[in-house]
This record gives sequence, structure tokens and C-alpha cells, in this order.
Amino acid sequence: MPTQTKRQNLRPIAGQNRRQDSGQEPQQNHRIVADFGATHVRIAIAHGPHLLDSPQVFATADVDDSAAWFAEFVAKDSAVIHSLRAAVAGPVDNQDVTLTNLGLRLNAQDIANKTGIKDVRLLNDAHAAVLGTRVLPKQTCEMLHAGEPVGDQVALLAVGTGLGVAGRIGKDTVVSGEGGHIALPPPRDPDLAAVWQILRGEYSRVSAERIISGAGLFEVAEVHARLAGEPFAHADGKQVMRAALEGRCRHAHAAALGLLESLGVAAASVALVLGARRGVYLAGGMMTRLRPLIASSRLREAFHIGGRMENYISKIPLILVDEPFLALRGCAVAR
Repeated sequence: MPTQTKRQNLRPIAGQNRRQDSGQEPQQNHRIVADFGATHVRIAIAHGPHLLDSPQVFATADVDDSAAWFAEFVAKDSAVIHSLRAAVAGPVDNQDVTLTNLGLRLNAQDIANKTGIKDVRLLNDAHAAVLGTRVLPKQTCEMLHAGEPVGDQVALLAVGTGLGVAGRIGKDTVVSGEGGHIALPPPRDPDLAAVWQILRGEYSRVSAERIISGAGLFEVAEVHARLAGEPFAHADGKQVMRAALEGRCRHAHAAALGLLESLGVAAASVALVLGARRGVYLAGGMMTRLRPLIASSRLREAFHIGGRMENYISKIPLILVDEPFLALRGCAVAR
């Protein structure tokens, strides 16, 4: 039996009203799937690989006690839940994780105790997302480079508040870590290279996430303006993104193009390390928004490195994913 919990905030900021179980699906096969990001939590009910309702979206900051929050969600649904899978933006250690920058803790045993669900598992969000690439609808994928896919190894880079990286071998074997923090080499573009030098002086090391992320977009635009001796009026990465897309700020635009070029470099490195000859997926909310700028960026050129591995990389497909619930789909099929 679930233990008693304090009441949590279950008012979604997006998503349809909760589905009432229709009795059409075997009730014992229902699973709760959730994705805890730095800003939002997405949650739904799944049956096999399918999401049965429109995922609801909550503010992560509104969740004080994750286990109690799940318990209230379970209490409000008529379905019989047999398992729960939650993707989390942070490294999972012994089924326990604290969200980076938020302090919100998730513990699988605590969630099991308070919900009464015996089969509970936490996954790193990139781990869940790369599993989700198995069941992506075709209309959510855009081939940036077709290549000549071979084997069964793929890689994923998810660009959002941070940079998530993971690989998959076959259906279920996932290699995940903190690949977003690999070192990023100096860019070829002279303006971006000047920004890289400033960042290296401030942080001693420039990781991929330092440039390829929401926070990175803001910081690169700010440094770009500083080097030009011009004022910088944007308060956060969202404002920089809007200005870049609308063409209102050359510093924001340069930062967005620099992010895409750097992503191409990082994607090639990840592909080489993981042997992702079946394809490299580029996902995350920022990629959806940056899509209009890809054609004018050097993303593809940066991915197609020269030198001894040019032929190897040129045969690897590069795939853009436009699916906001990729991690939920991965949670639905995760063991």
C-alpha cells in the first residue's frame, strides 16, 4: 500500500484533461512515463510504446516532493499502473538523483513506497531520449544528411537547457554519461574563435555545453557584444533566441550560428567515439526552434570533418528530430 503523502501541485500549465481509462487496453500494461527537465516536467500514461493521452506539462519548480507528486498523479487516474519510468536531467546513481541546479531529489524506492508501484526506474534524460529514437514517427525526423547507414549503433545529442549525449547499440543497450562536457576545440570562424578564447580565459576549459545550450547561447551572444564594444540588452537565452530568429540582433544571430556550427563539431566527435554508423540524431527543444537557421549555418560542414576519417563520417546519417516528447517515448519502451 502507498504511504500517506502531502498534497502536491497537480495543475498542469499545458496538456489535455486526464484521460479516463476506456477499458480497451489491458489495464495491467499501463505505465506512467515522466520527463523531469530543468524547467518543465512532462508526464503521461503509456501502453506499450504508445502514449495514451496528451502529456501534461508542469513547472518543475512547483514539485516539492517528487514521490508525493507521483502518488497524487496515480490517485487521480482510473488506470491500473504496473510500472513507472522517469527521465531525469542529471546523473542517476543507484536509482537516486538530484536535479542539477534545482535540488529536487528523486529516489526510485521512495517513489515505489509512496505510490504502491513496485516496478519503478529512473533514467538519465539522454538515456531515455536515445531509446525514444527507436519508436519515432517518420514525420518527426528530417534527414540533414542521408549517408549510407550500416550496423545498429546510433548517437543522440539533445540541446536544451544543457547538452545531453547518449548512444544506443541495437534496441536496448544504451551508453550514457556526461558527454555534453567533452572539450570543444577552437572554432574555425574567427569571431567565434575570439569568443572561445574569452570563455577559456574565464573557465580554463570550454566544454561543448558551454556553447551548445540555452545558457551557452546567452553567454556567447553577450561575449560577442562585449568584444564589439556594443551594449547587450537581452536578459536570458529566450530573448537571445527570439532576437536571433527575428534578425533583430547581430550578436544573437552570430551566437545561434556559432551554436549550430559547434554542434556539428561535437556531433562528429560523438559519432567517432560511439561508432554511430547507423546515424546521429539531433534533438531537444532548442533544435526545433533553431531549425530555420540550419540552412544558413555551417552545421553540416562542421559535421563532415576532413582528414583520415572523412570517408567514415561522410557515410553517417545526420537526423534532425522534432519531437517534444522524445524522452517520454523512450521511457515507454525502456526495460
